[in-house]
Amino acid sequence: MDSLQQRLQPLHGINQRGLSSSPSSLGSSLGSSLGSSPASLPALGLRGGAVGPSTLLHSPLTPLTTTLTTGVTLITLQILLQSILKRSNSPLLHKKPGYLAHTLIVVPLMASVSLFGLQGYLKDFPKEAVSPVLSHLKGASTLSAVLAGVMLWDVPTSYCVPGLRSFDILLHHFLLFFISFLAANKLPSYWCYFYFGVVELVSPPLSVYDQMEREVEIAEECKHSKLQKLKEIRDFWKVAAALAFTVTRAVLFTFVTWFRFLPQCLSALPLATSVEANVIKFMMFMVVGFSGLQLWWFSLLVREAVKGF
Repeated sequence: MDSLQQRLQPLHGINQRGLSSSPSSLGSSLGSSLGSSPASLPALGLRGGAVGPSTLLHSPLTPLTTTLTTGVTLITLQILLQSILKRSNSPLLHKKPGYLAHTLIVVPLMASVSLFGLQGYLKDFPKEAVSPVLSHLKGASTLSAVLAGVMLWDVPTSYCVPGLRSFDILLHHFLLFFISFLAANKLPSYWCYFYFGVVELVSPPLSVYDQMEREVEIAEECKHSKLQKLKEIRDFWKVAAALAFTVTRAVLFTFVTWFRFLPQCLSALPLATSVEANVIKFMMFMVVGFSGLQLWWFSLLVREAVKGF
């Protein structure tokens, strides 16, 4: 009993609030969703490698099986779609079939992933966990494993498909595969919903914009009759993607990382097992690097926007 009391003693004074304020576009709903969570004895049921209860649906498969199933399914779908698009008579479809197939998969897939993450972020807060960082949630494990499977498809596809190959994106997604798979197996915490779900809200509009850029290029090459209409659609999604990136990656990612996630990690370290502590330290290191990457990408976006004036 004395050792248990000593383990719980550092809980006093820990700030266990989630995101309490955010940009106006998501602010009120995200901020009001999280409250303080008591550090209580039942929270120990969420520790020691056990996966705690979750209000969200989760995969009955192991994280490894979920990751492999997701990755193989998406690779198969990529090959099938690419083969179908190559046979199209429209140059808008068959000129860059690999790129278009990738977009057709990414948009509905990442919309689903991000909405699942947003739902978990708003509704699956671990009220009885000693810390949100140390919560083990089945929904978070499923989301992390699925995202690892997405990266298992995206990394080789991006390398092989002309136009998708970019060193910074490939490195980012390779590291994201490793991090999400590690989180799914070792520490599927509440914050997985944010980093593997909420911040991916930018992916669908950004993918649509990138695809429309390719379609405009093809239309210009073949003097397509719908060139002007395609340009209008591209310009709309360019603005939508820029706004989504600004909110999710430049503002929310930065704010949550430095004012919520990192402070909670530091508070959770004295309570963590040796394995959890190592995972937390690694995650802290990686999220700082990713935060810098998001701000660098944002600077490129701002620079591009300034050129337009």
